[in-house]
Amino acid sequence: MNKRFLAFAAAVIMALCAVLPAAAQEDEAPGYSAEYPYYSDSFTVTGEDRASYFDSYSLAISSPHTGQIKTELSVTAVQSMKKLGFTSLTLYHWSGGSWETVMTVTDQYLTNTDYFSYTTTRTGLSSGHVYRVIVELYAKKGFLQTQTISLTSDNMVCR
Repeated sequence: MNKRFLAFAAAVIMALCAVLPAAAQEDEAPGYSAEYPYYSDSFTVTGEDRASYFDSYSLAISSPHTGQIKTELSVTAVQSMKKLGFTSLTLYHWSGGSWETVMTVTDQYLTNTDYFSYTTTRTGLSSGHVYRVIVELYAKKGFLQTQTISLTSDNMVCR
């Protein structure tokens, strides 16, 4: 009788060990691993595309202090643009099933320039939660000569 009970108990424990991690993974943000939440203090997306109006760009997301997410953007154009910047920059929070908007900044540009940079820090965020940033870059060379590029940062755990 004791052997049957022990075998049953072992089977239940093994089943729970297999099911619990799978259930936990469903709530994780896509591309995020709970094993290494602070793999890096910041993540940067960079690129070059000499065939476009954008020569290079960099989008960095970091968590410099508890409850803060900092976003830094820099864009260099191949030549001076009538308008250079972004149409929207949105900070998202992973709610366990979807991305929810935390804040959006729109229509930030410089005129007659080949370089644009922007920095913002959001405070009062939930420590230990996952965030990401999506920005829509915009360059206007002439009347009907415009180009946009969408950049998405890696996921960042807020300190």
